[in-house]
Amino acid sequence: MKQPDPARRLVRRLSGALATTYACPFCTYAESFRKGLRSPGRGYGLRMGGALHSKVAAHIRAQHAKELSND
Repeated sequence: MKQPDPARRLVRRLSGALATTYACPFCTYAESFRKGLRSPGRGYGLRMGGALHSKVAAHIRAQHAKELSND
């Protein structure tokens, strides 16, 4: 069975009324997308959230390899 990516476990998700933000726990790097848009289409949150979650996980793997190996 494939082991889960440890960087994906560390991504912090903060959700509010106007936006959802995915943040790095080690620094101030964050990506966010707006919510409450008029007719963004079916699957907007899943599409945007998945992409930003992956982008922040890639940042953690690239920039914080030392902290990632200690976990």
